Amino acid sequence: MSKELEISIGSELEKFEKHLSQNPRVILSARFGDGKTFFLKQFKEKHKDDLFFLTIYPVNYSVATNEDIFEYIKRDILVQLSQKKYTFDKADWKAFCESIITLENAFDVLYLLAGTCSVLPIAKHILKSAKKYAEKSQTVDKYLASFKNTKGSIYENDVYTQTIQKILGYVKEKSVLIIEDLDRLDPAHLFRILNVLGAHIDQPQEKSTNKFGFSHIISVMDYTATEHIFHHFYGEKANFEGYMRKFHTDLPFEFSIAERAQFQLYSEIRNTLLLYNCVSAVVIENKMLADKFSMLSIRDVKRIYEMDVMSEFKVKTIQVPRINVELSMSLPIFKLYVYFHKIGCSADEFYRIIMDLFKSNEYEAVNLLLPLCVVDSCRTDIAIRKPGQPSLVANFTKEGNVIVDCYTENVIFTAGCNKKEYDIFHVWQTFQRTIRNIHNNYIIDSTIA
Repeated sequence: MSKELEISIGSELEKFEKHLSQNPRVILSARFGDGKTFFLKQFKEKHKDDLFFLTIYPVNYSVATNEDIFEYIKRDILVQLSQKKYTFDKADWKAFCESIITLENAFDVLYLLAGTCSVLPIAKHILKSAKKYAEKSQTVDKYLASFKNTKGSIYENDVYTQTIQKILGYVKEKSVLIIEDLDRLDPAHLFRILNVLGAHIDQPQEKSTNKFGFSHIISVMDYTATEHIFHHFYGEKANFEGYMRKFHTDLPFEFSIAERAQFQLYSEIRNTLLLYNCVSAVVIENKMLADKFSMLSIRDVKRIYEMDVMSEFKVKTIQVPRINVELSMSLPIFKLYVYFHKIGCSADEFYRIIMDLFKSNEYEAVNLLLPLCVVDSCRTDIAIRKPGQPSLVANFTKEGNVIVDCYTENVIFTAGCNKKEYDIFHVWQTFQRTIRNIHNNYIIDSTIA
């Protein structure tokens, strides 16, 4: 049965809920890979009954001209409104048409509505409103209307914008626009798109604080990284806080759940391998491995945490030549190698990790590497010599002829006993010789650095 990564973020969700309720525009800030998407998924699920969410992804507009960017935004919002089944069936058509219809946009309205409802019942309202507009329209009205209908104009308020406003007016819940993945934008496009969004995000001439009448707008980014990019483009003395003020009415809401997820993965590895002391010593005392853990994103942690380790092996057991014995791939050394390989350790780095383990806990290291001594010697009667100390004699637990566990115990025996003897240095050499061969022959992902 596959396991699923579960991270409790209830307290963070409550804090963000309070922050959002007090501000019409907020910035949700976390480093890339620190769980912004996971956080928003949880937040949307928690508030699916009291908040109405729409999401746009500016990374999709990177190749668009400035004039087209906002047209794409309107298009994406309208598509989502349609997908969420917010149609015009219950609209007050007379009021709707009288509020947005002009002689110039009547055809656009018919075209827009054709995909969402039957236009025949409302055609008379559209034509009547267009005729009324033509009769009362003056030159100055037409002049001002030209700005509203000009694509890309900061005063744009065309039929599509007004339609979005009207539909959102029918939504019972508070509406929330999420501007996602701003930190995925190429720096060359980031501020160009932010400039376009900033020009439209608040409109003093509108009744609502936010464009289209959204109750709240959430901009998702790494605020600190964006500041560094801003100063790189505009200079250290440029006012970043002032530039970003249009996107938040209070301080950015900052959080990170990556560290919690990383510790959860560490605990899973420890518990799966039943090597509390071994794994603890490796992770805590090896700075390189600690750094590998700290660089894992939420997606990385989730992928590694939820993987079926045994499915990473080409076979379930390794046949030991010349003796009727097999090694289970569930033995800790094999599982540990897969976990660390997925975390990003090369073969050489894995060697250094085990070397550190030898230095900090020689006994644990020997127990971990015993299966490799079996592969190397094709024997199970193995003893580890330690100068001036009793030798460590290997013991193996079998299921049939498959070794599923191994350990050592201190035993004093006389020289010349019929056992394959290793000293600590030879155990280390055996590990170096054997692990690369095992990876290349028995692990599905055979790429090894």
